[in-house]
Amino acid sequence: MKLTVTDAAKQWGITRNTIYNNINNGKLSRDSNKMIDTAEMFRAFGEPKQTKRVDSVSGIQGLSSSMTPESTAELQHQLELEQLKNKHLEESLQKQELVNKDYRQQVTHYQRQIELLNDNLSKANMSIQELVQSRLIGMDPHKPTEDEEQLGSTDECVTETEPIDPDQEENTIEKVIQNRKKWRWW
Repeated sequence: MKLTVTDAAKQWGITRNTIYNNINNGKLSRDSNKMIDTAEMFRAFGEPKQTKRVDSVSGIQGLSSSMTPESTAELQHQLELEQLKNKHLEESLQKQELVNKDYRQQVTHYQRQIELLNDNLSKANMSIQELVQSRLIGMDPHKPTEDEEQLGSTDECVTETEPIDPDQEENTIEKVIQNRKKWRWW
C-alpha cells in the first residue's frame, strides 16, 4: 500500500520533517509519484502507533487486556447485530438483482415485439404502395371503377331513365355528368 508523506507521519506518529530527513539520507525511499510504500515505513520505523486491529472472522482481537467482560460482551453483541444487518442487506441485494433481471427480460421482450411490429408495418406500407401503384398503372380512364360497376354505369342510368319533357332531360344529363365527375378523380 502506498502512503503520502502526511499520511505516513500521522500513522507512525512522527513529523514530516523526520520522514523527509530519512528520505534525504537514503534511509527511506519513495516512488516517482512521491508516495511511500508501507513496507519502507515498517523497515525504517517499525510498527505504526495505531495498532488496534479487528479480525472479522474470529471476532475481536488485539485489544487491550484491560477490557471488562461486560464491554467485551457488548462489542460481541454489536458485532452480531452488524453481521445480521450485513446478511439482510445481502438478501435485499439479491432480491433487487432478481427484480432487475426480470425488468431486463421484459425490456428485451418488448424490444423484440416493437421490432416485429415495425417489420409488419413496413410490409403493410409496401403492400399499400404496391396496390396504389398497380391501381394507378392499370386504371383506364374509360373503364368504370369497382364502385361504378356496383352502382351501375352512368350510361345505364341515362338509358333507364326516360325523361318526360326536354327540360327534365337536360337536368338528368347534367346530374349524370356531375355524378360521373364525382366518381372519377381525373
